[in-house]
Amino acid sequence: MDENTFHIANLTPGELGVLATVIGAIATIIGVGVAIWYGRKASATPVRVTPETGGENPGAEQSPVQSAAIICEALAYKDREHAEAMAAKDAAHAQQLACQQRELAELTKAVEVLRRTHGATEDRKAEAEAALQRGEPEQADAILASMEEKGAQGAARGAQDAAQAAQARGAIAYQNQPQAALAHYRRAVEYAPTDADAWNRVGILHGRLGELAAAEEALERARALGEEQGDREAIAAALGNLGLIARTRGQWERAEEYHRRALAIAEELGDREKMAANLGNLGLVARTRGELERAEEYHRRSLAIEEELGHREGMAVALGNLGVVAQARGELERAEEFYRQALAIHEELGRREGMAIQLGNLGLVADTRGQWERAEEYLRQALAIHEELGHREGMANQLGNLGLVARTRGQLAEAEEYLQRSLAIDEELGHREGMAVILGNLGIIAKTRGQWERAEEYYRRALAIDEELGHREGMANQLGNLGGLAGIQGDRAGAEAYYRRALAIFQAVGMAPQIEIVKENLRRLGAG
Repeated sequence: MDENTFHIANLTPGELGVLATVIGAIATIIGVGVAIWYGRKASATPVRVTPETGGENPGAEQSPVQSAAIICEALAYKDREHAEAMAAKDAAHAQQLACQQRELAELTKAVEVLRRTHGATEDRKAEAEAALQRGEPEQADAILASMEEKGAQGAARGAQDAAQAAQARGAIAYQNQPQAALAHYRRAVEYAPTDADAWNRVGILHGRLGELAAAEEALERARALGEEQGDREAIAAALGNLGLIARTRGQWERAEEYHRRALAIAEELGDREKMAANLGNLGLVARTRGELERAEEYHRRSLAIEEELGHREGMAVALGNLGVVAQARGELERAEEFYRQALAIHEELGRREGMAIQLGNLGLVADTRGQWERAEEYLRQALAIHEELGHREGMANQLGNLGLVARTRGQLAEAEEYLQRSLAIDEELGHREGMAVILGNLGIIAKTRGQWERAEEYYRRALAIDEELGHREGMANQLGNLGGLAGIQGDRAGAEAYYRRALAIFQAVGMAPQIEIVKENLRRLGAG
């Protein structure tokens, strides 16, 4: 699940800025959030691989999970050479792949469905799988679409085949086409309405698109099905993802409760990987609430488990999270050290998206130090990787951060251009939370230029989205921005009203640093 959080910085008197430095936030939530979303173990039944199916050793036996590993790399990195280099890796090395266990399991099922379909010749199926291993999904999707269509016209067994085909199409589209993937999974639950795993997937995809009410509804359905079926894994997956939805809405106590329940089930099942993930998510909640000691404790416990399991990518996520905590404390040298350790692991594993995230985090550190040229260099490197990978959401985040650096340097026209480009991508993706962040930042640009009406319009548009999403932290930030704008225009009563509404929300969610900022603004108004 792709989330944002908000970092308040560069405040001017009377202003509660929403400078959304989303790099660190994206890093921590993606790494941990994806780890929570998990399902069944992937099949390791070997099959004979022909020269057409690709891989390092044509003619060797290759299981569906091994093929899925190559496909995962190809879809994530769009790099045939990189994908083929993964052919020698087996299921025991799955933690080193771009996909974590849930994505690998889903792609493995897609390979299995593709291989057993009777709707295509063996040569055509082998050719489609080979194309998938090159990151070219069109042939496989066409075969699966035909299978789905035939199944949908059949009886009960046909509906099951249609559901499996739809899920396979969703798994293939998941990384780079979330809207298409959602459509596939929604059809899957129409064919098989008692499939808890598919409902979980529907929920996660709605969440990625910022459709929080729909996400929550789907995840509650998955949780209820898990309870009816006695499926503890499905319950834990739904609870963990419900925790991410609650966190996005600023419902910190509720988020913590969900993650604790998910952690308890992981402990009961002896699932160390999911324990690490939920500990990391609890750390995110604690950090957002300003409870930095607790946050560090959770992330260190998560890191210890990842080290024990030898999960290098999980270690990198935990190290990055520790860096965010250190940066929140103002410990820039320590934060930089954590980010560099995380970057080194991602480089070692060839995890280019992780590299981009940590380069962005290093850019944040440089920006905080006033090293703007260095910050811009890091952010441009991060942006280039996301562009190369075709990761639109990552591109939007880095463009937004480049806009913030430009604004800090007083380059308002350049800042606005970056932010508008970021907004366009978020609108294209349907990423409403990201849209709210960027609209708030565009409001700050307009306010800096003295364009009061335009600034207010941006703030109100951002506030409307946050209210629609139920995102309380975003609502409080925008109310603070409106308060700052009212104060500058001499409307002290209006400023106080906005600040008090913002304060009430921050107090309700327990965000200590923001509470102090708003109280200081009220004192400056003579209303403290």
